Amino acid sequence: MIVFENVSKMYDDGFKAVNSLNLTIGKGELVTLIGPSGCGKTTTMKMINKLIEPSEGSIKVNGADIATIDGVGLRRNIGYVIQQIGLLPHMTVGDNIALIPKLKGWTRDRYEKRVDEMLELVGLEPEIYKRKFPLELSGGQQQRVGVVRALAAEPPIVLMDEPFSALDPISREQLQDELKILQRRIQKTIVFVTHDIDEAIKIADRIGIMKDGGLVQIDSPNHLLENPANDFVREFIGESRLKEPVKTKQTIGEFLIQGGKGFVPESGGILLTVEQSMDLTQAVDLLIEKEAPALNVIDSEKNSIGIITTSQLLRYYADLKKERMN
Repeated sequence: MIVFENVSKMYDDGFKAVNSLNLTIGKGELVTLIGPSGCGKTTTMKMINKLIEPSEGSIKVNGADIATIDGVGLRRNIGYVIQQIGLLPHMTVGDNIALIPKLKGWTRDRYEKRVDEMLELVGLEPEIYKRKFPLELSGGQQQRVGVVRALAAEPPIVLMDEPFSALDPISREQLQDELKILQRRIQKTIVFVTHDIDEAIKIADRIGIMKDGGLVQIDSPNHLLENPANDFVREFIGESRLKEPVKTKQTIGEFLIQGGKGFVPESGGILLTVEQSMDLTQAVDLLIEKEAPALNVIDSEKNSIGIITTSQLLRYYADLKKERMN
């Protein structure tokens, strides 16, 4: 999907922000770029949509060298979410979300339907929120709108430049969880720049740690925690995180016994039925894949022994993560 081949970026003052970078990002993959200030992570991301032009090397998107593609046309097919959100204050939420679809020539019926779909995707009631202006929303709501605006024109690639870093810790945790669930549904190729290693570990398929304009290591979160490439990576991650990553062999039935009973799903929700022997991680994947609000857990005789919700499972994994950090 995205391929960097010996890409460098040199500025007029002689500073080399990116140095002979080789990087391949697969279709549907969420890759975070992280590293100390000045390491080249934001420059790398901005070269994908030609906000910054490389000095050397080539960048290919779907096999096409972006040097041959008009920058404006390229950016209309790449979603972009920034820390400052960037919603236009004089336009309603609906008009903000519809902006790129309109520029791409969508019919009114099509883009209005898309606005409603996008707001519903992040739990904002269209009839309430699409006519509001950005300043009428909370910070978390504004950032949700910023994310779905980037998705509205159905781009295959989304770039996210520290999108949650200005939010309070609770809103940030919520949006990280929502992004994980959203990505399971939409399977976009996402390049996510962050300065927060915990955020990277939580959301990424792979983490690219950068230093002095190059990649020091790029790996899955678990492999990175188990096998840091060198002392720089080890120090950057932090010794407290370099324990064996959380792996659970717990079953959904065992989790239920620990206190998952008692939830009654909202009417109209799809209630999936699983056997109590199912591995807990498989149950989480199933919930997200089927977009169901809860699981009905049954025993070997097909009797229901309780119900577990998506939110309960997400809280469980958040608690596991906190335990591992202590």
